[in-house]
Amino acid sequence: MPAIKLPAVFENFPLDIEIVPAGRQFGRIYGSAFPDPLGYGKTPSRFSDPRRRDAAKRFGVLYLGDTLKVCFLEAVLRDRRDGLIGDLPIEE
Repeated sequence: MPAIKLPAVFENFPLDIEIVPAGRQFGRIYGSAFPDPLGYGKTPSRFSDPRRRDAAKRFGVLYLGDTLKVCFLEAVLRDRRDGLIGDLPIEE
């Protein structure tokens, strides 16, 4: 799979890495059209497993948040700012 070239502006922002302690709780908001709250796919997407291998062995991506605001942003506003850097101000 060819590498994706990110916009040059991304080079100016550090990658935040956090070690998550055992027992930390996360949440998720999902549409009622999806029967399984932990449902996720292994179909091609921007965060797909880059290794070309048997579909059963690929990893999947599950979006979770540690606040209601994060869960809302992921479920409702997720694609509104594709490729943009900066805050999306919303009230808590």
